[in-house]
Amino acid sequence: MENSINWLSLLIATLVPMVLGMIYYHKALFGKVWMSSFGLDEEKLKEGNMPVMMAGALIMAFLIAFFS
Repeated sequence: MENSINWLSLLIATLVPMVLGMIYYHKALFGKVWMSSFGLDEEKLKEGNMPVMMAGALIMAFLIAFFS
């Protein structure tokens, strides 16, 4: 029996946590709350390398979706 991967469902399962995270951590919803709870401000967040962090999160979301 051959195992086949449904690439569309894998893509959707990878993107759903990314989209939900963007909504959840947006300043309009809970962004200000989690920034204050970690002692962060917008200037400190701008110091981080956002493309590397997003790429890492996307890779982790893909691995979770693939091995689930």
